[in-house]
Amino acid sequence: ACDESTQNKVAKKLGYSGSLISQVLRRNYAAKLGGVEEAVRGVYMRQTVECPALGTIPSNECRQWRRKADRFQGTNTLQMTPEQHKIIEMAQGGEPPAEIARRLGVHRQKIYKTLRKARDAGTAIPLFRRGGPVVDTGMKRLSVDRTTYAALEPIAAARGLSV
Repeated sequence: ACDESTQNKVAKKLGYSGSLISQVLRRNYAAKLGGVEEAVRGVYMRQTVECPALGTIPSNECRQWRRKADRFQGTNTLQMTPEQHKIIEMAQGGEPPAEIARRLGVHRQKIYKTLRKARDAGTAIPLFRRGGPVVDTGMKRLSVDRTTYAALEPIAAARGLSV
């Protein structure tokens, strides 16, 4: 892969640093190569694995989900599964819990429990009213002068935002 591209591009595609890829290629990498090998198999050899929550996915994506789960340890030491991550992602996108439950085919209580644990662990998740829109967006209001407003308005409009 490094013959067709740069080491940094390959590293970015694999989810590792350029220096790590350089060490692996020079056979100077002191740690185990299992993770790097798995990433190469998933990205360049198209190896897939069966995930209980996401179905058939590339092996490197499975590894990325496992790494996210390892990092997601809150006050309740919640180990995040791909399904829990999807629940949190959907909630952060403004999807109400009832709709998340319907789309994922799980009981609403599982959604509420996952969101509660994630909030307790410090994850920013909006609050919902029964069947209604997001109550707390976490956005702050601020005042800007007309010159700044005039400069920001076209940039925001180009991004689909308002100022």
